[in-house]
Amino acid sequence: MFPPPKATRCSNGDWDKAEKILGFNFPDDYKEFISAYGSGSLQSFLHIWNYLDSPSDADVTSAIPKIESEYQYDKDHGYQIDFVPYPQPGCFIPFCSTDDGNYLNWRTLGKPNQWPVVAYDSASGQLVCAEGVNMVHCILLLVKKQNPFGDKFCNVDIFRALVVYKPLE
Repeated sequence: MFPPPKATRCSNGDWDKAEKILGFNFPDDYKEFISAYGSGSLQSFLHIWNYLDSPSDADVTSAIPKIESEYQYDKDHGYQIDFVPYPQPGCFIPFCSTDDGNYLNWRTLGKPNQWPVVAYDSASGQLVCAEGVNMVHCILLLVKKQNPFGDKFCNVDIFRALVVYKPLE
């Protein structure tokens, strides 16, 4: 894929606690990715959310309703967006954001290791699902310039030949 950083931020933590707070178990590939890479960004554009990296008094779930309000706004303005509110089964849990307001989410249907990735493309107001694509496979496809969402979500041409994962400081 791309080499992990020499020093990571929050690559280890209490997954049980994070899952209890979120109300869902995380997919194994996500836990493995965070264990290897920690908190950080690809090309300083694709920001991977680390649910282990939050102040002890912070509610890691507080961002989810804020993102859902963007989906609801688009739906109220005529976009064909279908989503289930958090924390109901089938809701979206974000794991990545971009500088231009896009998100990658898991759709929480079935077992966590089978959750599909759903991209929110803020420019088009669309949610686009990549069935059968997990978090790590999705990231890999994006950096290989093989966008699993077609022309939605982000311009994959931004990824240079040498993809760099920069840890948060």
